Amino acid sequence: MFWLLALGPFPRVNGVPYPQIPLPYRLVGWSLPVRSLRNPERFNILVGLCLALVVGVVVRDLLRRLPGRRAAFVAVTLGALVLLEYWAWPFPTTRPDVPDFYHQLAAEPGDFAIVDLPITNDLSKLYMYYQTVHGRPTVTGHVSRPPAGAYDFIERNPFLYVMWQDQRPDPAGDPSADLAALAEVGVRYIIIHVDRLKGEQLEAVLAYLDRAPTYARYYADERLIVYRFDGTQMNADRR
Repeated sequence: MFWLLALGPFPRVNGVPYPQIPLPYRLVGWSLPVRSLRNPERFNILVGLCLALVVGVVVRDLLRRLPGRRAAFVAVTLGALVLLEYWAWPFPTTRPDVPDFYHQLAAEPGDFAIVDLPITNDLSKLYMYYQTVHGRPTVTGHVSRPPAGAYDFIERNPFLYVMWQDQRPDPAGDPSADLAALAEVGVRYIIIHVDRLKGEQLEAVLAYLDRAPTYARYYADERLIVYRFDGTQMNADRR
Protein backbone atom coordinates (compact mmCIF):
# COMPACT_ATOMS: atom_id res chain seq x y z
CA MET A 1 0.00 0.00 0.00
CA PHE A 2 2.82 2.43 0.82
CA TRP A 3 4.35 1.68 -2.57
CA LEU A 4 1.08 2.56 -4.31
CA LEU A 5 0.80 5.79 -2.32
CA ALA A 6 4.40 6.67 -3.25
CA LEU A 7 3.37 6.63 -6.92
CA GLY A 8 1.22 9.71 -6.34
CA PRO A 9 -2.25 10.52 -7.71
CA PHE A 10 -1.43 9.01 -11.12
CA PRO A 11 1.39 6.92 -12.61
CA ARG A 12 4.34 8.16 -14.63
CA VAL A 13 6.20 5.95 -17.07
CA ASN A 14 9.56 7.20 -18.32
CA GLY A 15 8.57 10.71 -17.28
CA VAL A 16 5.24 10.63 -19.11
CA PRO A 17 2.23 11.27 -16.81
CA TYR A 18 -1.02 9.34 -17.16
CA PRO A 19 -3.58 11.40 -15.18
CA GLN A 20 -6.44 9.37 -16.62
CA ILE A 21 -5.36 6.43 -14.42
CA PRO A 22 -6.33 7.20 -10.80
CA LEU A 23 -4.30 5.76 -7.94
CA PRO A 24 -5.14 5.42 -4.20
CA TYR A 25 -3.30 8.64 -3.35
CA ARG A 26 -6.23 10.61 -4.78
CA LEU A 27 -8.45 9.25 -2.01
CA VAL A 28 -6.21 10.29 0.89
CA GLY A 29 -3.94 13.02 -0.51
CA TRP A 30 -6.23 15.77 0.81
CA SER A 31 -5.99 14.64 4.46
CA LEU A 32 -3.75 16.50 6.91
CA PRO A 33 -1.47 13.55 7.85
CA VAL A 34 -0.75 12.83 4.19
CA ARG A 35 -0.42 16.48 3.16
CA SER A 36 2.13 16.99 5.94
CA LEU A 37 4.53 14.76 3.98
CA ARG A 38 4.28 17.24 1.06
CA ASN A 39 5.52 14.74 -1.57
CA PRO A 40 4.02 11.29 -2.26
CA GLU A 41 7.50 9.91 -2.92
CA ARG A 42 8.25 10.17 0.80
CA PHE A 43 6.13 7.09 1.32
CA ASN A 44 9.17 5.28 -0.11
CA ILE A 45 10.71 5.63 3.36
CA LEU A 46 7.97 3.41 4.74
CA VAL A 47 8.35 1.05 1.78
CA GLY A 48 12.03 0.64 2.63
CA LEU A 49 11.23 0.06 6.29
CA CYS A 50 8.75 -2.70 5.44
CA LEU A 51 11.17 -4.34 3.02
CA ALA A 52 13.91 -4.22 5.67
CA LEU A 53 11.68 -6.11 8.09
CA VAL A 54 10.85 -8.74 5.48
CA VAL A 55 14.50 -9.19 4.51
CA GLY A 56 15.47 -9.41 8.18
CA VAL A 57 13.03 -12.28 8.76
CA VAL A 58 14.26 -14.11 5.64
CA VAL A 59 17.93 -13.71 6.63
CA ARG A 60 17.20 -14.89 10.17
CA ASP A 61 15.56 -18.08 8.89
CA LEU A 62 18.41 -18.60 6.42
CA LEU A 63 21.10 -18.28 9.10
CA ARG A 64 19.28 -20.74 11.35
CA ARG A 65 19.54 -23.39 8.64
CA LEU A 66 23.28 -22.95 8.11
CA PRO A 67 26.11 -24.37 10.22
CA GLY A 68 27.86 -21.98 12.60
CA ARG A 69 30.87 -20.88 10.53
CA ARG A 70 28.91 -20.59 7.31
CA ALA A 71 26.17 -18.61 9.05
CA ALA A 72 28.77 -16.23 10.46
CA PHE A 73 30.35 -15.80 7.02
CA VAL A 74 26.98 -15.06 5.41
CA ALA A 75 26.08 -12.58 8.16
CA VAL A 76 29.38 -10.71 7.81
CA THR A 77 29.10 -10.71 4.01
CA LEU A 78 25.55 -9.35 4.06
CA GLY A 79 26.54 -6.70 6.58
CA ALA A 80 29.47 -5.65 4.40
CA LEU A 81 27.20 -5.41 1.36
CA VAL A 82 24.80 -3.16 3.26
CA LEU A 83 27.67 -0.89 4.31
CA LEU A 84 29.00 -0.86 0.75
CA GLU A 85 25.59 0.18 -0.58
CA TYR A 86 25.56 3.25 1.66
CA TRP A 87 29.23 4.07 1.14
CA ALA A 88 29.75 7.50 -0.39
CA TRP A 89 33.29 8.48 -1.26
CA PRO A 90 34.31 11.11 -1.83
CA PHE A 91 31.58 12.47 0.39
CA PRO A 92 29.64 15.24 -1.41
CA THR A 93 30.13 18.61 0.23
CA THR A 94 29.34 22.24 -0.50
CA ARG A 95 31.89 24.99 -0.09
CA PRO A 96 30.74 27.33 2.71
CA ASP A 97 32.62 30.32 1.34
CA VAL A 98 30.63 33.19 -0.16
CA PRO A 99 31.66 34.64 -3.55
CA ASP A 100 33.47 37.96 -3.26
CA PHE A 101 30.82 39.81 -5.24
CA TYR A 102 28.24 39.34 -2.47
CA HIS A 103 30.51 41.20 -0.05
CA GLN A 104 30.60 44.00 -2.61
CA LEU A 105 26.79 44.06 -2.68
CA ALA A 106 26.67 44.35 1.10
CA ALA A 107 28.70 47.56 0.94
CA GLU A 108 26.79 49.10 -1.97
CA PRO A 109 24.39 51.90 -0.98
CA GLY A 110 20.73 51.99 -1.93
CA ASP A 111 17.77 49.65 -1.78
CA PHE A 112 17.64 47.03 -4.51
CA ALA A 113 16.95 43.35 -5.13
CA ILE A 114 18.85 40.64 -6.98
CA VAL A 115 18.06 37.57 -9.05
CA ASP A 116 20.21 34.45 -8.75
CA LEU A 117 20.25 32.00 -11.64
CA PRO A 118 19.59 29.15 -12.11
CA ILE A 119 16.40 28.80 -10.08
CA THR A 120 16.07 25.46 -8.28
CA ASN A 121 14.82 24.42 -4.85
CA ASP A 122 18.24 23.17 -3.76
CA LEU A 123 20.11 26.25 -4.93
CA SER A 124 17.53 28.54 -3.33
CA LYS A 125 18.82 27.34 0.05
CA LEU A 126 22.37 28.24 -0.98
CA TYR A 127 21.23 31.65 -2.22
CA MET A 128 19.60 32.29 1.15
CA TYR A 129 22.92 31.49 2.81
CA TYR A 130 24.59 34.06 0.58
CA GLN A 131 21.84 36.48 1.56
CA THR A 132 23.13 36.42 5.15
CA VAL A 133 26.15 38.29 3.76
CA HIS A 134 24.68 40.71 1.21
CA GLY A 135 21.38 41.35 3.02
CA ARG A 136 19.44 42.21 -0.16
CA PRO A 137 15.95 41.03 -1.15
CA THR A 138 16.04 38.10 -3.57
CA VAL A 139 13.49 36.78 -6.01
CA THR A 140 14.07 33.17 -5.02
CA GLY A 141 14.01 31.45 -1.66
CA HIS A 142 12.98 28.27 0.08
CA VAL A 143 10.07 27.50 2.39
CA SER A 144 9.30 23.90 3.27
CA ARG A 145 5.56 24.48 2.95
CA PRO A 146 5.08 27.51 0.70
CA PRO A 147 1.76 29.35 1.01
CA ALA A 148 -0.50 29.91 -1.95
CA GLY A 149 0.89 32.61 -4.17
CA ALA A 150 4.49 32.25 -2.99
CA TYR A 151 5.70 31.85 -6.58
CA ASP A 152 3.32 34.33 -8.21
CA PHE A 153 6.08 36.79 -9.09
CA ILE A 154 8.19 34.11 -10.78
CA GLU A 155 5.19 32.70 -12.63
CA ARG A 156 4.15 36.13 -13.94
CA ASN A 157 7.54 36.88 -15.45
CA PRO A 158 8.10 34.74 -18.58
CA PHE A 159 11.89 34.77 -18.21
CA LEU A 160 11.92 33.73 -14.55
CA TYR A 161 9.22 31.14 -15.10
CA VAL A 162 10.97 29.36 -17.95
CA MET A 163 14.26 29.46 -16.02
CA TRP A 164 12.44 27.88 -13.08
CA GLN A 165 10.98 25.13 -15.25
CA ASP A 166 13.63 24.44 -17.91
CA GLN A 167 16.83 26.19 -16.78
CA ARG A 168 17.10 27.99 -20.11
CA PRO A 169 15.25 30.96 -21.60
CA ASP A 170 12.81 30.76 -24.48
CA PRO A 171 14.66 31.85 -27.66
CA ALA A 172 11.40 33.34 -28.94
CA GLY A 173 10.87 35.35 -25.76
CA ASP A 174 11.07 39.12 -25.36
CA PRO A 175 14.08 39.90 -23.14
CA SER A 176 13.41 43.64 -23.26
CA ALA A 177 9.93 43.29 -21.75
CA ASP A 178 10.85 40.48 -19.34
CA LEU A 179 13.86 42.27 -17.87
CA ALA A 180 12.22 45.69 -17.89
CA ALA A 181 9.60 44.17 -15.58
CA LEU A 182 12.39 43.12 -13.21
CA ALA A 183 13.98 46.55 -13.29
CA GLU A 184 10.66 48.23 -12.47
CA VAL A 185 10.39 46.32 -9.17
CA GLY A 186 13.94 47.18 -8.14
CA VAL A 187 16.06 44.28 -9.37
CA ARG A 188 19.50 45.83 -9.88
CA TYR A 189 21.57 42.70 -10.46
CA ILE A 190 21.09 39.39 -12.24
CA ILE A 191 23.71 36.96 -10.95
CA ILE A 192 24.50 33.84 -12.96
CA HIS A 193 26.23 30.99 -11.17
CA VAL A 194 28.40 29.64 -13.97
CA ASP A 195 29.21 26.30 -12.34
CA ARG A 196 25.52 25.51 -11.82
CA LEU A 197 24.55 25.61 -15.50
CA LYS A 198 25.53 23.26 -18.29
CA GLY A 199 27.42 24.68 -21.25
CA GLU A 200 24.44 25.00 -23.59
CA GLN A 201 22.24 26.39 -20.82
CA LEU A 202 24.81 29.01 -19.90
CA GLU A 203 25.25 30.07 -23.51
CA ALA A 204 21.48 30.40 -23.94
CA VAL A 205 21.12 32.52 -20.80
CA LEU A 206 23.98 34.84 -21.74
CA ALA A 207 22.68 35.25 -25.30
CA TYR A 208 19.21 36.09 -23.96
CA LEU A 209 20.47 38.67 -21.47
CA ASP A 210 22.78 40.26 -24.03
CA ARG A 211 19.70 41.03 -26.14
CA ALA A 212 18.14 43.13 -23.38
CA PRO A 213 19.08 46.84 -23.34
CA THR A 214 18.09 47.27 -19.69
CA TYR A 215 20.93 45.15 -18.26
CA ALA A 216 24.61 45.06 -19.15
CA ARG A 217 27.49 42.80 -18.14
CA TYR A 218 29.09 44.27 -15.06
CA TYR A 219 31.24 41.65 -13.32
CA ALA A 220 32.71 38.21 -13.98
CA ASP A 221 34.96 35.71 -12.23
CA GLU A 222 35.38 31.95 -12.24
CA ARG A 223 32.08 31.46 -10.39
CA LEU A 224 29.79 34.32 -11.38
CA ILE A 225 28.72 36.44 -14.32
CA VAL A 226 26.76 39.49 -13.22
CA TYR A 227 24.46 41.80 -15.19
CA ARG A 228 23.62 45.24 -13.78
CA PHE A 229 20.58 47.38 -14.45
CA ASP A 230 21.34 50.19 -16.90
CA GLY A 231 18.87 52.92 -15.98
CA THR A 232 20.09 55.39 -18.56
CA GLN A 233 19.39 52.96 -21.38
CA MET A 234 15.92 52.19 -20.03
CA ASN A 235 15.05 55.90 -19.80
CA ALA A 236 16.30 56.44 -23.35
CA ASP A 237 14.08 53.62 -24.59
CA ARG A 238 11.05 55.22 -22.94
CA ARG A 239 11.74 58.56 -24.61
